[in-house]
Amino acid sequence: MSYLTIINFNNPDEFVYSKPKIEVTTSAVLKQNGGLYWTDDPLIFPINKIRADSITMFFQAGIIPPLTEIRYLMVVNDIYQWYNVATMEWEESDGTVSKSNTFAELQANISSLDLGESSYVTVGAILRSTDGTATPQLFYVGIGTGFTPDDNTLPASCLITGYIMDSNSRVVEGADIRIYPERSDVLSARNYLISDRQIRTRSNAQGYFSMTVLPSSKYDTRVRYWIEIEKPGTQLYYRKRVIVPQAASAQFRSLEEA
Repeated sequence: MSYLTIINFNNPDEFVYSKPKIEVTTSAVLKQNGGLYWTDDPLIFPINKIRADSITMFFQAGIIPPLTEIRYLMVVNDIYQWYNVATMEWEESDGTVSKSNTFAELQANISSLDLGESSYVTVGAILRSTDGTATPQLFYVGIGTGFTPDDNTLPASCLITGYIMDSNSRVVEGADIRIYPERSDVLSARNYLISDRQIRTRSNAQGYFSMTVLPSSKYDTRVRYWIEIEKPGTQLYYRKRVIVPQAASAQFRSLEEA
């Protein structure tokens, strides 16, 4: 899938930059120092990253007067990278002008930046004033990316079934049956957050009940469930900690105790 991200340089809380050398208000600009603009080429880059498999385009919007320049480098998984025109390779950068790219260089070569299967990327900008008499203004940059999301197919669940009866072999209608995971701060293998939501049902006129539950093995850490059963109008109470198997269905009485 293709995405376009616009990074607006208008909120100081969203960027890491050299203070007081750069000022972010309606744009990123050099700040004056004793009547002159800074000439030591400070760097600014966003705090937030973009998850991407590839980069397809890059563009900028700003004002670049004579004797000023905006140069760029890419930030990939928190490592600076620049395109070395001499070697025609992407290489690690030290964040300086000598290892950064002009807009034209970056625009022409950004699609060749290898991000592997997936990386977190953003762009850093170096604001230059060669003689301190003017400053460039950077309003925004746009980055086109390609990204294939994680597999979000819902994991298969297990249907738990059972019957409730009392010691006189009479079916119990309306028994309150509850099941919930012992832990809630785990992720499934498919990047789903598993909440501690309680699943609740009641037995019918035949004493039968059913509940659909994720198997314990679908969690990153094998999770145990608590099952609680309460007979209506009495103090009869049952509690059991179980493992829910990776199966289409399972009978309540066959659940492994944990």
